[in-house]
Amino acid sequence: MNNLDNYLKQDIEQAAQETRRFWNLANKLQAEFTQGDMEACKQTAFNMIQISNELEWLQERKQNNNQLSHLVARLNQKGIVAAKVEWLRED
Repeated sequence: MNNLDNYLKQDIEQAAQETRRFWNLANKLQAEFTQGDMEACKQTAFNMIQISNELEWLQERKQNNNQLSHLVARLNQKGIVAAKVEWLRED
């Protein structure tokens, strides 16, 4: 399974679901390829790419969050009052 340390705490559940979906689609792709259904293969591969893009975006969110946290800490060390505001997501 994908390393869940690469995601924000609030994104871990979604990342785990997307990772499971990806591996399920990988199995489906293999079956479709074995059956020679290239149209279905292309659609499944497209869905896998979409999931990969979503997981990449979630990883970038964590990286951006970490960079912002480091910036706030550096500013505070230099005597500049800074804070990071986190918004609650409503789904």
